[in-house]
Amino acid sequence: MALEVSQTNKSIVLVGGVNVWRSINAGNSWSLSGHWQGNGAPYVHSDIHMIKYSPHNGSTVWACTDGGVSKSTNNGTSWIEKNTQLSIAQMYRLGASKTTASKVLTGWQDNGTSLMSSSWNKVLGGDGMECIVSHDNNNILFGSLYYGNIRRSLNNGSNWSEISGSINDQGAWVTPFIQDPTNANLLFAGYTDVWKSANKGNSWIRISNFNTSATIKALSSAPSNSQIIWVSNSSGLYRTTNGGQSWTPISTYIGGGDVTSIAINQTNPDIVWVCKSGFYDGDKVFETQDGGNTWVNISGSLPNYPANTIVNDYTSAHGLYLGMDMGVYYRDTLLGDWVYFMKDLPNVIVNELEIFHKDHKIRAATYGRGLWESVLYPYANPVVKNSNNSSKEVIIYPNPTKDVIYIDFINFYQDDPYISVSNAIGDIIYTSRILNKENYSLSSSQFAKGIYFIQISSTSYNSVNKIIIQ
Repeated sequence: MALEVSQTNKSIVLVGGVNVWRSINAGNSWSLSGHWQGNGAPYVHSDIHMIKYSPHNGSTVWACTDGGVSKSTNNGTSWIEKNTQLSIAQMYRLGASKTTASKVLTGWQDNGTSLMSSSWNKVLGGDGMECIVSHDNNNILFGSLYYGNIRRSLNNGSNWSEISGSINDQGAWVTPFIQDPTNANLLFAGYTDVWKSANKGNSWIRISNFNTSATIKALSSAPSNSQIIWVSNSSGLYRTTNGGQSWTPISTYIGGGDVTSIAINQTNPDIVWVCKSGFYDGDKVFETQDGGNTWVNISGSLPNYPANTIVNDYTSAHGLYLGMDMGVYYRDTLLGDWVYFMKDLPNVIVNELEIFHKDHKIRAATYGRGLWESVLYPYANPVVKNSNNSSKEVIIYPNPTKDVIYIDFINFYQDDPYISVSNAIGDIIYTSRILNKENYSLSSSQFAKGIYFIQISSTSYNSVNKIIIQ
């Protein structure tokens, strides 16, 4: 509870809890000053954490709430929101259109579900959780509240109806539910068991019987086969290959912590990646290529923070993006280890990642700094479009390399060129002028593992070569 007394009029007292209450007679009687809905009082978001008078104006007071900041210039008689341009949303999940780049649905703690199109618009109240934009129709939206209260809109968020009322099961605070990647009518939702709808949520049937009170935390279906579904709860990891008629527990030990996210390869459903919660050093990401019979720990050099979400970019060499409690990391089979992928991203918890393949973009729902977007790793460096590794004047080898980068200048008759080395997200990490073109080399040990672009330029020459340091 927050309490503040006017410094210029000690009879005026403001108290905040769920709402803001005001007394103008030192607490002998009270009236509602701000209310987050109904009752005719001015709007102030619920859950008041602090109330503070301005030291510059005796009648101006600020309220800090779960919805941001509100201001009154008349001792709480009226209030206005002051949240424009504040990127502070605590996002639990996001759901992006598969066809329209500007359309993203996001679930916010204490601030409902908001739809971004040309601008942000709140379309559901309460605590916003998992959400989906249907991949067959942009006007069909799915949102949810805590513990698995799933809603559906058929008109782009103007009206909503609850579609989970027939599910007599307990869900987690953030209950996972998904739309099958190829069949838009097919939905799966994870409570203590898995539920299936074949008609976009009009009706549901239970398709598992795990016989546990543990709620499901992660749920994924194979893009190439809707009969293959993976789920995880605090009791373990399960897989079905026949649409839920039978489930197989994954008994192989894959480190400490619960599985928080599951990614299934686009074309080969036996290739699966999972990431883990908790502070178990070295137990962050595991990979199976045989449907869960055996696993390889691919945590590599990842820091010891909880890993919350993992997605696979099927257009790259098993490219993986991992959202952790501290930023985003990337890995593929060419790199062999993780590299940071968070240039300009705040130091913040990332709860969910989604790839918009049409424009080679990835979105991150962060817990406290709103929604962020980047081009994918192979496109992050602005010199990528000029790299072709086909220069006849400059040859850079070996590629990939571990120890030394050799640069041979063949029939190069320009002035002494400049060399610059940039990483995959565009940071220039080395630059120099080459005064001796014979036997020129760089020690690659000075660079971390990753993809780099070496630019050679002079007065009338420019080339860019991509090289992988392992």
